[in-house]
Amino acid sequence: MAKKSVNGSSEPKNGSTSADGAKNGAKNGQGRPLTGADVKTQKKALAAMQKRQGGSSQSMALPALGILAAVVGAFVAARFETNSAPSAVPPPPDEEEEDLTGIVNTWANETECTRWAASGECKNNAAFMRDSCALACKKAPKPPEADASGLVNAWHTESECLAWAGAGECEKNKQFMETSCALSCHRIMETRRKYEQRCSRPAGAAPAVGPGQMNATFARIMEEFGDLEPEMINVDPPIVLFHRFIDDAEADALIAHGKGKYTESRGVGVDKDGKMTDVKTEIRTSSHTWCQDSTCLADKQVQAIVSRVQDVTQVPSTNGEYAQLVYYRACPEEGHPSCAFYKRHSDYIEGDQYRVQGPRVYTLFMYLNNVEEGGGTRFTDLPNGPITFQPKRGKAILWPSVMHDNVESIDDRTHHEALPVTKGEKFGANFWIHQYDFKGPHQTGCTLS
Repeated sequence: MAKKSVNGSSEPKNGSTSADGAKNGAKNGQGRPLTGADVKTQKKALAAMQKRQGGSSQSMALPALGILAAVVGAFVAARFETNSAPSAVPPPPDEEEEDLTGIVNTWANETECTRWAASGECKNNAAFMRDSCALACKKAPKPPEADASGLVNAWHTESECLAWAGAGECEKNKQFMETSCALSCHRIMETRRKYEQRCSRPAGAAPAVGPGQMNATFARIMEEFGDLEPEMINVDPPIVLFHRFIDDAEADALIAHGKGKYTESRGVGVDKDGKMTDVKTEIRTSSHTWCQDSTCLADKQVQAIVSRVQDVTQVPSTNGEYAQLVYYRACPEEGHPSCAFYKRHSDYIEGDQYRVQGPRVYTLFMYLNNVEEGGGTRFTDLPNGPITFQPKRGKAILWPSVMHDNVESIDDRTHHEALPVTKGEKFGANFWIHQYDFKGPHQTGCTLS
């Protein structure tokens, strides 16, 4: 299907059979030998995970995580890229050279030997591995060690366990994760338990958007905000383009509050203890700052914008994050190493559904200047094909990150990306809106783990 542009005017393959898995005694996180059914379940669950991990703000943030030795840098990232099957962890270089002459793997599948060795089978099944995978055992890194919980990650790549756990796979693929990534799931759950002891939502707090309510909100926008020149670009999921959401003075105010303050954009990820944190991400290379200081918050132009966002979305301004002011520099051509971009992602953050502010339900993105070339916002997964919005000063786009009938769940159809600017520069503003109060919990440190 042809692409649509909105311009300024309108398990790994396990390699072993089920029988092999049972015969060779691979074990799960609690030390139970894997059965043939376990192996089949692992393959199935991992395939589902890989399909699902297209990119939330968090998961995309997981793989470049500098906090972990090999972890994740993006969901929002790095997203550890699960679009390709995980591979066995290569053995680290030996501190001292060891003579391996005459030591070989007699097992037919070298990949399986490496994988089993990396997951601790040289100790758990010493006789078999000595006869079949002797070389792999010599080269293997030390097996994972249990912490005070007595659990381990049996999966061969620790960073993938952490990334999957942070992206919600402990609930979505419980059997696979309990078998393969028990320690990471334990840490995530323990962090959540401690969070719930420290942070709680006020009794009787009502969600801003109820099931089925979203469609009425977008219908109201089209009927009552003619002065903002709304255009319904997509019906399901609903996406509205406002041709005149902010005026020149308001755009100038937001640009002025950002200049001189922009820093490297980061994503949301999980550290080795299961806590949410800001992480360097490989999918986002733009710059940003926040309209969070007293000067910006007291600006009458900014206050007018915040009030308008509240009126249009019918969500209290306290549910909104502080406006994120973004900047994209130009690069010679798309794909050039100097390009600023934000690759395909969702604004939904996995784990927010368990936090007091609830998930992000809406994003309202504003264009603060005209961009000479590039810099579009491209929705990649819409049912009728991609749509790209070209930046133009004063315009804004509103879309949901959740399903209209299940407002706790991500709507994968609104994945999007910010394309590189190839001439000029781009200034913008993100307004992210949650189900419950965000600003109050933010002051007490309750909007992350």
